[in-house]
Amino acid sequence: MIALTSSHRIIRLVFLASLLCAGAMGGHALAQGEIPAAVRRAGQLAPDQAALIAEFVKTHAVNLGASKDPQLIKKDREALLVPLTDPLNTPAFRLKFSEELVPTLKKLADDPNEIVVINALRLAGDLATAQSVDLVKSAASAQKPAIRYAAAFALRRTFEALGKMQAPTIRQDQADDAVRFIGKRLTEEKDALVIDGLVLAGIEASRVPVHRALALMNLSTGVSAVAKEQGSKLASEPLAQALL
Repeated sequence: MIALTSSHRIIRLVFLASLLCAGAMGGHALAQGEIPAAVRRAGQLAPDQAALIAEFVKTHAVNLGASKDPQLIKKDREALLVPLTDPLNTPAFRLKFSEELVPTLKKLADDPNEIVVINALRLAGDLATAQSVDLVKSAASAQKPAIRYAAAFALRRTFEALGKMQAPTIRQDQADDAVRFIGKRLTEEKDALVIDGLVLAGIEASRVPVHRALALMNLSTGVSAVAKEQGSKLASEPLAQALL
C-alpha cells in the first residue's frame, strides 16, 4: 500500500522539496565565494591551496548542525554550495572539498532533526564524489519519507553535476552502481512522492551519455515493478503522476 496517510504528510514533503531547491537557486546569487578560480580549476593542488579549501569548509560548516537559526544554516549551506557550481572545477578540487566536508555530513546525517539531515544530503548530492554518493545511499532507506525523498533528490543532483563536469569525479563503475541503486530503490519504495524523486533521479542519470543505456534499463525495470505491484491501485493520482 502506498504510504500516503494524510494530506499533511504530502504538504510537508513538498515543503521540504522546496527547501532543497532553494539552495540551488539562492547560491547563484553569491559570488564564487572565498575559493579563487585558480584553486577550483587546479589540476593538482598545492599545499596552500589544499589548506585554503580545508579552512573554507571548516568555516562554513559550523552552523549546519550546531545553529538553531534557520538563516544561519541556510547561509552556510549556500556558501558551501556556491564553489561547486563551476563546471570547470577539477577532480582534484572536488575530491579535496569532499574529503573535508563528508565527515561532517556523515555526523549530520545521523541527527534527529530531519531538516539537518536534509541539508546534509543536499550538500552531498552536489559534491558528486564516491564518498558523498555512499552517504546518500545510506540515507535512502531511512524510516522518514522526507529523508528518503531528500536522498533521491541528492542522487538526481549528483547526476546533474556529473553531466556538466569536464572530468568526472566518480569512476564509471561507481556511477553505474548508483544507477542500479536507483532502480533497486524503485522496486522497494512505497511512497508515491519518493518514487517520483527516484524516477527523476533515473531520468537525470539517463541524460549522462555514458550512463544512458543502463539508466533507461533500470528505470524501465523499476517502474514496471511498481506498476505490477500496485495493479489497480495505480488510480492513485500521486503514484500515477510519478510513473508518467
